[in-house]
Amino acid sequence: MMSCITSVVPGTSPEKAVFFDMDGVLLDSMPCHVQAWQEAMGEFGCAVDEEVLYLHEGAIEPETAIRIFQDHGFYMDEARFAAILARQMAIFQERFRPHVQPYPEVPGIIARLREEGWTMALVTSSHGAILDQILPHEIRDALNHIVTGDRVSRRKPHPDPYIAALHAIGSDAASSLVVENAPAGIAAAKAAGLHCIALATTLAPERLSAADAVLTSHRELLAYLSSWDAGRVGMAPSHGPGRDLEDAQVRVWAEGGEDRFHDLYGSGQGCDGTGEG
Repeated sequence: MMSCITSVVPGTSPEKAVFFDMDGVLLDSMPCHVQAWQEAMGEFGCAVDEEVLYLHEGAIEPETAIRIFQDHGFYMDEARFAAILARQMAIFQERFRPHVQPYPEVPGIIARLREEGWTMALVTSSHGAILDQILPHEIRDALNHIVTGDRVSRRKPHPDPYIAALHAIGSDAASSLVVENAPAGIAAAKAAGLHCIALATTLAPERLSAADAVLTSHRELLAYLSSWDAGRVGMAPSHGPGRDLEDAQVRVWAEGGEDRFHDLYGSGQGCDGTGEG
């Protein structure tokens, strides 16, 4: 299994680095994950709206998942959640994995950024075993580092995955930015002190308002990255609505922890065990 690679010269610091989420950013995979979740939950007598699953993408902490299920009227404990998660992963592998593809623009974006001298990392909540099966080799081989959910003690929305990526490539927050597509990933990036771009691939822009910029296409993303001035994080224009909400949505995780984050987003908008991101 090749779920973690590093190709950065020790002792060097990248001039500019970008950390990509995987599902919903590089790969058009979230509809497959969501359908697998719905089928797995159905086998256990649970049903959660599709939008709830999209809102909760990117974290796999059992205590949060248990709370989300209970908020929707279903009994849940760690053992039952572990069984549902295992079944979801099996359904995804058996039925949906072959249908997962990169977004059409992604190979070109990766090639362009490599030409421009960017250091690139992938930071995902997915397990390494899943990544090894769905991430094309040509994309993986172009990355300088990969952080998977099973290689950190706490997943998104905790800052740990992004802190691990920063340390691995020897970068600092001022010269790095993140591309995410869901609230938990945005919260993780901001709690790590990183500039965060949100792509509205799976959620409406207003759901992503905690990001520094909200973009609606990969074409906009390439233009944003190509014009980004490393070290001038606060000067990039916001492309999304509600940027004034950023502090309320971001600092809540760093200062108030998981309970405050959950309260901010409400019973249907926190983070759960969807395991993608």
